[in-house]
Amino acid sequence: MDRHLSIRALSAAFVLAAATALASDFEKVTPRELTRRSTDVVVARVISVRTEMGPLPGVTGDVPIRRVTVTVVEAWRGDTKAGDSLDVLVPGGTSTDGTSLMVSSSPSTDALEGREIVAFVRRNAFGAGRHGFESGSLGVYRVDERRGGSDVTRRLRGQAGSAFPQDVDLPAAQDVIRSVPTERGR
Repeated sequence: MDRHLSIRALSAAFVLAAATALASDFEKVTPRELTRRSTDVVVARVISVRTEMGPLPGVTGDVPIRRVTVTVVEAWRGDTKAGDSLDVLVPGGTSTDGTSLMVSSSPSTDALEGREIVAFVRRNAFGAGRHGFESGSLGVYRVDERRGGSDVTRRLRGQAGSAFPQDVDLPAAQDVIRSVPTERGR
């Protein structure tokens, strides 16, 4: 494939980026709504993050996509089970050939490898077997541990504008997620 994306592919990627940005960056999503939209909510350890070229719906030609491979530690919602491995796609990145695409609403995957996250997953978001984070950057949170003496508190850390507050206890987040009624097919 040519090192540079065609004008047509770039235009399509721009349209995808703009639509995704409007759907997530500017939309205020409550924790309950984020949960309702997700097919699975899991606590997972990030095994790897790698960039590859691949197709996205509505885009002509292949574009950079980051593949985030996780192992599920706890399944809070959906059909995923502890121990399952999931590949979650994140539009954008820089491929090994230097092709680059930035999608403003995509979550940052910098420094995620080896970390524990809470992921709101939309199965088949990018086609059959191609999963994504629900609402882009709003669908992934770091899990941080705080130590106080012999106590360890696990906290959910989002970014500014996240559905959950910036700093919330993991059990409190889990209670909110589990309180949302399960819809058919989710």
